[in-house]
Amino acid sequence: MSALNLQVRRWAPFAQTKFTAYWVGHRASVYAWDAARINTVIAESGDLPARCIVWPETFFRPAWDDGVRLVKAIDGYEGQAWRNGLLVATRWWPEPPPESDWLLFKRSAGTPSEPGVSEVPAAVELPMLELPWTDTPDPIANAWSMLQNPQIAAGVAVIVFAPLMFYMTQWVATGIAAASKASAQATLTASSQAIRADRAAAMTDRDTIDSFMSLEPYPSQFVVVSTAMNLIADKKVSLLEWTYDNGALEFILRGADPLDASAFIEMFERSGMFVEVSGTLTNQERELRMKTRVKRNAAAES
Repeated sequence: MSALNLQVRRWAPFAQTKFTAYWVGHRASVYAWDAARINTVIAESGDLPARCIVWPETFFRPAWDDGVRLVKAIDGYEGQAWRNGLLVATRWWPEPPPESDWLLFKRSAGTPSEPGVSEVPAAVELPMLELPWTDTPDPIANAWSMLQNPQIAAGVAVIVFAPLMFYMTQWVATGIAAASKASAQATLTASSQAIRADRAAAMTDRDTIDSFMSLEPYPSQFVVVSTAMNLIADKKVSLLEWTYDNGALEFILRGADPLDASAFIEMFERSGMFVEVSGTLTNQERELRMKTRVKRNAAAES
């Protein structure tokens, strides 16, 4: 299990996580998604998830070298921060973001603002590429992808085996008569052994993953997000920003009306998961930036 796989599992707030990554040197742009939800959407469209490859829309828009830009997406707008050809930060909005959100995005991406220039840039409309810029066409992979289609695979089989049909007919006629029960049992035994071996390997991999995850000193991001969302479920607030790293949590809540910072601080402290909770009100007290630490796992404390 690679270090990136473990890091994504700790970072992504999904029960079933899939991801794709694009490497530049020793750094990577990583997109993760809820695999269960995506598979459901694919199945509802009439396709099989096993025969589909999931790509972020960003990978189908032309890449950039350096700078910050706002890109018009199929649905909404995406802020992008690029550095030496690597997408280092991204954020999505349903509408063009307000100036405060744009400045917060730039600061979180480590991109300084130019003196006297703080307005949100005009969104650029980039063409949709035929292939993702992160992927190099591979004729072998493309051929294998085509063979995942049953109709194409059947056509290929007919083309390949048609010249052999005459000879195969007599062989099958005599072969069936000569086949023995012992041969069939041997074949079945060999097949089941392979299946059992695959299952044993999968269980071993799972044990390895569980052992790695048990070393994490803090709860996973999925657990932390779930706890926080349950706390604010009936508070009529939305979650704007979320940063969680090595037990340190920082996020922003926004409400339609002024927020009571002390009430939210007390609520999170009572949950039993969060300690050292603090909050700062901004934007006419309608936004609350909260900082806290997450309690360590019991196994890590022992």
